[in-house]
Amino acid sequence: MINLRWMRVALLVAWFGSLACAADPVINLRVRDSHTRLAITAFIHLEGPVNLNLRTDETGRVSPSAAPGDYRIEVTADGYKSMRSHFAVSQVGTLPVTHMTYMLEPDKPTSPEEDRAFKARLREGYTLVTGSAIDDETGKPLRGVRIRLERAAKETVTDASGDYFISIPTPPIINDRPTGIDTISAELPGYKTIIYRNILIAGDVSGEEFDMVKGSGVSDEDHRHKLLPAPNQASILPRSGN
Repeated sequence: MINLRWMRVALLVAWFGSLACAADPVINLRVRDSHTRLAITAFIHLEGPVNLNLRTDETGRVSPSAAPGDYRIEVTADGYKSMRSHFAVSQVGTLPVTHMTYMLEPDKPTSPEEDRAFKARLREGYTLVTGSAIDDETGKPLRGVRIRLERAAKETVTDASGDYFISIPTPPIINDRPTGIDTISAELPGYKTIIYRNILIAGDVSGEEFDMVKGSGVSDEDHRHKLLPAPNQASILPRSGN
């Protein structure tokens, strides 16, 4: 005799399973300023298997569902140059997620005052290591992030704009190749510590950008540049109090 109760349960499980498999993928779209890397409220037009008109929130994010297939995307925002691109969404597993970040170029270049302020930080024979730290979720700048260069034994904290500046002696160039490497880290209570090893230190300006993620633990990555020589040939930056 057929057990009708278990048959109904089996049919419900199969039905919910089919819904999960049929669910459209989620696309996590993020829009940032290419200079400051801060979040932008932008308008996004998608053309593909479905056409969508979207607007990012104050964190520069929007996460629509879209049917699998090829899409063309246009991203626009007041005060920025528009961007057009394309991407594909595939149906793999039950609920795949596609992550896309678009960096928009401001319409206007930096002001003469900003240029002068930045140039005033440059010193002959020194490399200015600079970048910024932002909250990965909100796209807002983070103040007070401790930035440290391990081998140069120099550190600082980010300002109200999330920016940091460290000036260190420029490593030599040997056989037309830069030789300077260091390990840089970013640390702030309440956020995961980020470590980038073997970063390139060369020229007037170098540096790394940090997207800080709330939580604990450490993210440790090797950022060795292809122009750097083998580890046993790279110079170790001198420790300096300057």
